[in-house]
Amino acid sequence: MSSQELEAAVAQRYYGIDFDTIPFFYKGFHTVKYVTKILEGQQNLLYKITTNTGQSYVCRFPGVDNMEHGQDHGIVFEHMSVAHQVLKVSPKPCAFDPITGCIVMEYVKRSHHLTVEQLIETPALLEQVVSIVRQYHETSIIPPSTDEESGASDVPADASSVASTFVASSQGVNIVDDTLPPRQLFHPSRGSNVLYGYDFPDLLFQWKKAEPIVTQAQHLQELLHRVLEHFGQPFVACHLSLDPSNFLFLPSSDSGTCSDDDLSFRLLLVDWEWSGPGSTFCDLGFFAASLTPLHGGEENELKNEEIEKSVLAYYLQRPPTIPELARMTLWRVWYELRSALRCRQKSQREINGDDKDDTAVAMMDADQHLDRFVELLSRTSMVGTEFDTGHVEIVTSAIKKLEMEKTKKRIEEERLRRRERERNKNLNDSDSD
Repeated sequence: MSSQELEAAVAQRYYGIDFDTIPFFYKGFHTVKYVTKILEGQQNLLYKITTNTGQSYVCRFPGVDNMEHGQDHGIVFEHMSVAHQVLKVSPKPCAFDPITGCIVMEYVKRSHHLTVEQLIETPALLEQVVSIVRQYHETSIIPPSTDEESGASDVPADASSVASTFVASSQGVNIVDDTLPPRQLFHPSRGSNVLYGYDFPDLLFQWKKAEPIVTQAQHLQELLHRVLEHFGQPFVACHLSLDPSNFLFLPSSDSGTCSDDDLSFRLLLVDWEWSGPGSTFCDLGFFAASLTPLHGGEENELKNEEIEKSVLAYYLQRPPTIPELARMTLWRVWYELRSALRCRQKSQREINGDDKDDTAVAMMDADQHLDRFVELLSRTSMVGTEFDTGHVEIVTSAIKKLEMEKTKKRIEEERLRRRERERNKNLNDSDSD
């Protein structure tokens, strides 16, 4: 929630920041007139800045643990630039100050953040949100249009679009093949490396609650690694933090609301700290996790399943198959473990002597995410269909089937090559006679 608007001089004394020293303002001949704190968290500190020109901006300063995901604000700014210029889903980023780590971006008037309740209660809005996700996924793997006469391209010159294609490996996300057709717009980082970004041994050490699930967690990590190898290519530009609060809703009507009868609105995505190259189903699974807050009980789980089905159906624009649902659900399960590891890491960090309460809260959150991970992983899937087992078994079966098909195809190709070699040999022998 925003705080009171302060005059620039008062804000400097109160917040300890002289906003007029930010290069974007003094080099652009702006004078900061008013400052309003929008958000203060461990990830970022956000301020609304109003200048003497009457224009408003948002200043985004890195928080205490913004480096925990291994991606600095310079990379975040680049991703925001790509998301704005190429993917068309982000507010305009204006400047980055490497000294303070401050990102200056446009302030979007008349906008508000979406909520879980809005998305669940308004199917038209949920469908539009999912279409935005599909849009930036598809755009990120389609080469940008180029004017043949001028050679102009819609990819910014400093974008990482010339980078090679990234795939998963046991060491994380690595460049393995620069001959694959899709180009990547985003840099990989520890934060976007969803499978290997957190170190299991370090974070699980002396965490008694986690001891029984270490083997399960490692097996799921290995399974999702295989999912990426068989189903996850090509990687696309992923947000990887698709919480409803990261969607800005811009209504065109005076009511400022959305209904199934009124689709005249625009959506933008903010908070690209975790972005990077990744799997479409991973991005969707993390989004589904943010939409399914009801825990425990058969009724709640049935509601959560219906939400998951809706998200994937909107994305695929057709009813999803059971294996597809299982794959997305496993990413949703992994989100809970990843969140537990992140909270565990925050609880272990000792910044100063005043953060004992924050440490206790982080540890409590870690325990809750871990409980949710165990609960979801053991959940049976689609009882009454041909699959009366868990999601792990469904995905494992799909991978084995795909591997068998690939093996069969490889054997058949080798048989044809051998036949061709024998035919050529016979022709050569007959010519020599």
